[in-house]
Amino acid sequence: MENRGIAVFEIPENGTSRVCARHNIEVQRAVRGLVKCPEGHVAHADVNAALNILKRGAQLLGCGVEASERLKALSFTPTPSGVIERKRKTDNPAPRAG
Repeated sequence: MENRGIAVFEIPENGTSRVCARHNIEVQRAVRGLVKCPEGHVAHADVNAALNILKRGAQLLGCGVEASERLKALSFTPTPSGVIERKRKTDNPAPRAG
């Protein structure tokens, strides 16, 4: 990054999955890597932690970041030739022939 002139900041990750990125209050671990906020919403623990790390970095730069109420984390597959968005399951799959 330094060779390209891009600034790099080390952001400590400790405690980032224990606090809600939207409300800044302690969350409870739920099943399957989810965290439940006392304010009533559920988020994936890794996404919540990533948002908290983003907020810490923005704070170091003197910026502010708000965690959206409607946040959708997409799933991608990294490959040697690029990154591919994973195909989603359809709501109404075609019936199988018999």
